[in-house]
Amino acid sequence: RLEQPNKKINSLRNSLPVWQNGPLGVELPDHGPAQADRDTQLTTLFSSGTIKLMHMAVLEVETFALTSGFDPVAFRNLDEQMQEWCYVNRPGLARRTTARNDDGTYVVITLFADASQADASYYTNTNQVVSAWSAAITESSRSVAVYSLL
Repeated sequence: RLEQPNKKINSLRNSLPVWQNGPLGVELPDHGPAQADRDTQLTTLFSSGTIKLMHMAVLEVETFALTSGFDPVAFRNLDEQMQEWCYVNRPGLARRTTARNDDGTYVVITLFADASQADASYYTNTNQVVSAWSAAITESSRSVAVYSLL
């Protein structure tokens, strides 16, 4: 019996749908098979080294404020378009979420498979969607940091 992979399996058991065809590039079983079948397949993936939990993902955290007078509703619509653009044009992107604080600042948290895929210069792309989204942001308020998952 493999103790270490089983501990990892238990910690991932509830997140299987998230990782299916996700940033690991490994196709995991979907909801259909019984839990024991998924555990057996995961044990095989861990034992073979196909899945490695270390360095498997990073978060790109971007914070900013909108330019003075920019309508938050209009920005939300722009951000929805930007989200679609990012999923197509930012390799390794697994998830992107935008949130707004009561003080009017925003955060975009993007999950990537590895740090090399978190390229903060994407916002300089000349695509119409990216240009419109970037123009809504006060550049001096923009900060980006990349964090590795523990």
